[in-house]
Amino acid sequence: MSENGYAEKINKLLRQAESTEFEEERDAFVEKAQELMTRYSIDEAMLAMQRGESDKGEKPEAIVQESMMFEGMYGKAHISLAFSVARANHCRAYQSTWGASKTWFYWVGFSSDVARVKLLITSLEVQTVGAREAWWKQVSEDYSQFTPARRFSVRREFDLSFGDEVGTRLRAASRKATEAAKVEFAQVSEAKVESMGLALRKRDDAVNDWMDTHVGKLRAGPGHTRRYNAGAREAGRAAGARADLGGTGLGGKRAAIGA
Repeated sequence: MSENGYAEKINKLLRQAESTEFEEERDAFVEKAQELMTRYSIDEAMLAMQRGESDKGEKPEAIVQESMMFEGMYGKAHISLAFSVARANHCRAYQSTWGASKTWFYWVGFSSDVARVKLLITSLEVQTVGAREAWWKQVSEDYSQFTPARRFSVRREFDLSFGDEVGTRLRAASRKATEAAKVEFAQVSEAKVESMGLALRKRDDAVNDWMDTHVGKLRAGPGHTRRYNAGAREAGRAAGARADLGGTGLGGKRAAIGA
């Protein structure tokens, strides 16, 4: 399938996901969209390897770095979600803290993968906030005796759990698409399955080499402090399970893939 073919199908699925009132339908649409995104990345990897072997001089897809700033009380919690999105889409990521409340999130990968990551992060951050606020309206009285700091920690736990669940769903959708590609290629030959694995490894190695050259060795950052409030944790995971992985943008507008 051509790049335009993938973009058309993915955008159609995302529009369907955004317009349906039924959660099961929406989940089916967005998970299929994620599977197509993964398959698109696989096909790009194999095409890149073929171009390299043919030595026809085609310009290879560039490795790029994108950044986004997270700030405010929940910024660091949302970075956890951003890392999950990047990892599920063949990108490397890191962060840099500026001051007490601002953190820059960076992700590196091939340009098509980086663009998809940006769409998903933007959408899912908005969805996190919306889901948390809807949940808090229902349960805030249950926490009326908590201190302001404790109430914040409960809401942050919701955001972190929301991100955990979304990350699990993204990884599952990517694995499903990868396994489906292996089955399809095996019908041609085992050599093609091996070529797919090699192409993906070469793509990952190229991103890792870029990181080593331009970023260098990274140290592990501090983890998030969780109080493990059971109600917030379970509510966050449930909301994450309902999240639209397709990428509804700010204000309900989403930039189309390929635009």
